[in-house]
Amino acid sequence: MAQEPLVTTLDPADVKARSAMSPAIKAFICLAAAHAMVDCCALVWSIFKNLVGLNLARAGLLQFIGMFIASLMQPVFGALSDHGMRRRLVVLGIALASCTMLLGPVSMTGDFMHGPAGYATMFFVIMFAWLGVSMFHPPAVTLAGETFSGRRSTAVALFIACGMTGMASSHLFFSFAFRRLNGHTEVLLIPAAMIVAWVWWWCRVPQKRCDGSLGLRSMASQVAQLPRRLFPLWLMQVSVAAHHQGMIFLMPEFATHRGYDDVFVRGGLFAALIAGSAVMMLPVGHLADRIGRRRVMFLGLMTSLPLHLLLVLTPRMPAAGCVVILFLIGGFAASMTPVGIAHGQALVPRQASLITGFLMGFAWAAASPTPWIVGTLAGRPSLGPVGAVAWLAVALLIGCVSAFFVPGSLEAAPSGRDGSPE
Repeated sequence: MAQEPLVTTLDPADVKARSAMSPAIKAFICLAAAHAMVDCCALVWSIFKNLVGLNLARAGLLQFIGMFIASLMQPVFGALSDHGMRRRLVVLGIALASCTMLLGPVSMTGDFMHGPAGYATMFFVIMFAWLGVSMFHPPAVTLAGETFSGRRSTAVALFIACGMTGMASSHLFFSFAFRRLNGHTEVLLIPAAMIVAWVWWWCRVPQKRCDGSLGLRSMASQVAQLPRRLFPLWLMQVSVAAHHQGMIFLMPEFATHRGYDDVFVRGGLFAALIAGSAVMMLPVGHLADRIGRRRVMFLGLMTSLPLHLLLVLTPRMPAAGCVVILFLIGGFAASMTPVGIAHGQALVPRQASLITGFLMGFAWAAASPTPWIVGTLAGRPSLGPVGAVAWLAVALLIGCVSAFFVPGSLEAAPSGRDGSPE
């Protein structure tokens, strides 16, 4: 019997559909990889201050000022993104975020680093880097959500989970590179440039452009016209951001005070906190798409509060137990960020990038004093790093109350109730 030739005939419609999906998939892959790199660079400062022995209060003050300015710019970048500049903002944001690799050469200047001029130099380095982070997130999150618009919460959660993977490796990666390269971390700008080129080549998703004028007055007017009922959602984002920033900033000192091994001080505990967010963000986002985002936000924060109290009120907790609890705190608390962003985008779909910048930029700007506050508290002998971390439970409590009042829709409903279970 003659064997039939193995010839496969493809339906032209199927070929067209596959080719139509290809740019979106490529864009999502390169955006996710870039997000991992950007978030890895963004958190270098908290371990750098520990490696070179900076004053906690001064380091926290620099982070407060730099992060406040950069975060406040996020809605501006979001509005620019909505007017057709998404791809350019993403690429420029990646390039600027990599500036944190210049901290290594600054640390080689001896006493200069610990003087006013040294702190000023380090401030400008991290200022440019955090501006890049703020520039990257609004357009990148929006582009990632639009690649799989039918499952926006899942897509945003997966995208942010990739960023969390970069965060989790940040302290360990920079500590290792800083020691092996003898402070010459500027070498790492080479792979960063390669990622910039990759995103420029692959990220070619068609962009939607908003109508209307573009300017500071116009953008301020757009932010002012956002519904006031978004305030509880914004306050919840502020609470989650404050808790997250405080934990990240003091994690190396917390591990040192508890007497854990060097691997936990240099990034082990920090990696556990961020890994919990990265692992649980996707299932949490999927769950939010199924049972409602408001329910997931409230339950997640209610679960993280007792876990946080258990962490700080158990003085002789073994390192393994601390890793598990930090993993769960990261999963239940930080995972609320993408759910809140997706909910805000669903409430104001025509201004997706602006609402992303509002819920991320303004929220992180409002939470930016947290490192300065906890750094100052940690310097008090009566509190120390553990006592300062304990005060972060207040942020989780405020987040729980705010999540309860998040609206399900922005449309008028009978008796003043939300018309959606979301």
